[in-house]
Amino acid sequence: MISSKNFPVNFRPMHDLISLAVSSSAGLLKLSDLWIIPVCGLMALMLIWVPEKAFVKNRLISSSVVILYPLALFLSIRLASAGGVFYGWDWIIFAVMYAGMLDLIVPIILVRQRNLIEFDLVYRMMFVGLFWYYLFFRKIAINFSFHIGWKGLLVTLGITLALVLMNMGIGTQMRFFSLTSCTKDWKSIFIIVIYEIFFVSLAQEVFFRGFLYGYIRQYLPGYGIPIILSSVIFGLGHIRYAGWPMVAVATVAGFGYCLVYQSTGYNMNCAIMSHTVTNLIWWLFTKNREG
Repeated sequence: MISSKNFPVNFRPMHDLISLAVSSSAGLLKLSDLWIIPVCGLMALMLIWVPEKAFVKNRLISSSVVILYPLALFLSIRLASAGGVFYGWDWIIFAVMYAGMLDLIVPIILVRQRNLIEFDLVYRMMFVGLFWYYLFFRKIAINFSFHIGWKGLLVTLGITLALVLMNMGIGTQMRFFSLTSCTKDWKSIFIIVIYEIFFVSLAQEVFFRGFLYGYIRQYLPGYGIPIILSSVIFGLGHIRYAGWPMVAVATVAGFGYCLVYQSTGYNMNCAIMSHTVTNLIWWLFTKNREG
């Protein structure tokens, strides 16, 4: 029989557990990490403004998962360290993630409003696991530095502008979409910006540029083949959205994002910025001819 005599006098399991959690968090977080607080605030505001009908069943549970998603990614980035390499069999993991992107894995849809790309809990949690595995356990080096500098910023904006103009030309010539004036309200723009940064650009750039491009480049040294091959794979992953015209536009976009990533010293934040700006301009100033 277990009695209180079996434990020391100062045994306080709940208190000790809380103290351990606080001390561990203090060791992980620094003053430079406080930006995560306003990020959570922006996420919460986005969730408040998203219509109730956008959620599957329970808004509170869905919202909690949405907020925990970027926090989990942030933690994996915070704990990451360099020194790891890709293994030949990593393509199997990439193939599973790619199948999820193509909706070959049955999704649990969370948001399908305001022209947002299909959002599902299963796919997002797969990304959390992917980040944690490669950044923390496998120690794959990815540069998330905010010290971009003027040169990096100008390179990013220059390539992004050229990419936008090129894709506008390709899209209109293929009669895939037409240009239009911005008619979106500021609330919709806010929602799409937050969504694009954390749930589209961040996840896709780390996967396609950080992991896939890095994997190909490790086994096929050089720049040309890795950029082209990873961009084509990125483009094909968009076929379910609008068919082959979308594949063509997305392939060119993938080439541009990869060029930004490479030209800025493999700075992932620059690639995320380019991806977000491109998608935002696309959403604001184009209209699908079939729509």
